[in-house]
Amino acid sequence: MKSTWWVITMVFILFGFIIPVLWIFAIIAAICAIASSPGGTRADGKPKSGGLFGGLWDAWLMHEKMRECPHCKSQILKDASRCRYCQAEVKPLVTQEQLDEWSGTKKFY
Repeated sequence: MKSTWWVITMVFILFGFIIPVLWIFAIIAAICAIASSPGGTRADGKPKSGGLFGGLWDAWLMHEKMRECPHCKSQILKDASRCRYCQAEVKPLVTQEQLDEWSGTKKFY
């Protein structure tokens, strides 16, 4: 038969170490689940990426496609002709020819 001290020791180990560690893992899993749920679309109209590093991935992808509006200083697409926030006319930094070349829709006729 197990001694009383052995049972008390096992109870302390269970409630003092194992259960708090399980709670920590549960909290980390909940944070990851919330962080990985994409919501909405990026500035280029594509859906946001999910996953643990989805936000960093989206920021890295959009970094090269964005510029600052000269009027309201918000981030807009480089090929935008109008700011989506202040509705001011802006000159696109990317020409239609460059866009066609990048997207693979350049007409060769």
